[in-house]
Amino acid sequence: MIKHVLIPTDFTVKSLQVVRYALEDAGTAKLNILLFHMVDIPHSITDLLFFSKEQLRKKLINQDFKDACAVLRNKYASSVADIQCEVFYGSTAAVFENYVDARNVDVIMYNKSLVLKKIDARSVDPYALIRRCHKPLMDISQTATQHEGQVDLFTILSGT
Repeated sequence: MIKHVLIPTDFTVKSLQVVRYALEDAGTAKLNILLFHMVDIPHSITDLLFFSKEQLRKKLINQDFKDACAVLRNKYASSVADIQCEVFYGSTAAVFENYVDARNVDVIMYNKSLVLKKIDARSVDPYALIRRCHKPLMDISQTATQHEGQVDLFTILSGT
């Protein structure tokens, strides 16, 4: 069975450490990794008229990041079902919950000690919405101890 893992990113190679951790910790499970960056939608009519999701996506995702994702796909081919990169548009808990549910996310993994850069003027810090989400959370910066609201990846993937 394929499990869906949501990971926030700023589209830097350093942010892929969470992906590597997930793939190394997955065991025999196949993972569908969804990397996302949170951006608030434009509010002015002028900005909305000239707003292009695809143009912003191309601007944010650089070639080094794409190459690093390809390396992870190849190195962990037995654990990777897919690695996708998306720009999430919104900044409210309700919109984020709908986004997570629509993508059948099983767990949200992140590294709270990794400060994600604002790579666009409208970039939003994802951690506030992630903490309020109803899905299981796993902060890899605190892997030594279990914290309230967090479980280990093996438990989530095995369904126990």
